[in-house]
Amino acid sequence: MILAVEGMDGVGKTTCAKSLASFLGYEYIATPVQTFFKGGASNPEFKNTMNIMYDMTDSVVKSYFIGLGNLVACHNKDNLVLDRHFASNYFWNGTPESDIVFKHLIEIIGTPDITFLLKGSVETRLQRLYNRDPKGWDLKDKEKHVIGHDKMEDFLIRFKIPYFAIDTDYLDPKQVFESTKQKVLQIQKGASR
Repeated sequence: MILAVEGMDGVGKTTCAKSLASFLGYEYIATPVQTFFKGGASNPEFKNTMNIMYDMTDSVVKSYFIGLGNLVACHNKDNLVLDRHFASNYFWNGTPESDIVFKHLIEIIGTPDITFLLKGSVETRLQRLYNRDPKGWDLKDKEKHVIGHDKMEDFLIRFKIPYFAIDTDYLDPKQVFESTKQKVLQIQKGASR
């Protein structure tokens, strides 16, 4: 199985994705575009390249670049848990012009068996980001001050990607993991019939 965990910063994606990977014995991949760079996010070239990409205004190029990370991470592989995948890429880079990119990537890669879309209010997410790092740059990033999951959910529906949404506002990380774990076990049970 390939599982994706999506949502805005502060909803508990990473905690949930790591817990699922550990429980299932699957490979955990944080931000698939990091697979291009030896050492991942700690590689200075990764940071330089991402800064160049963030400064670009061409949604088609940005969508393809991030999508190629998904291709490298997923191509001919199984038993993966991805911390961010198509829906996150679409949130940041999706436009009517880039829709063709996503159609093409889905055609090549396929869709995850299930995408977990973790939702949370702006207030809850910002509080969690503050608790994580009171001086973190995320708190000043105005793009983090939007709901966000609505655009991701619209994308998942339009592109017919199987997903399961979880509102994390009143759940602790163990409860979120438990919800995702139960859904995966249900899918596995259905597949074994």
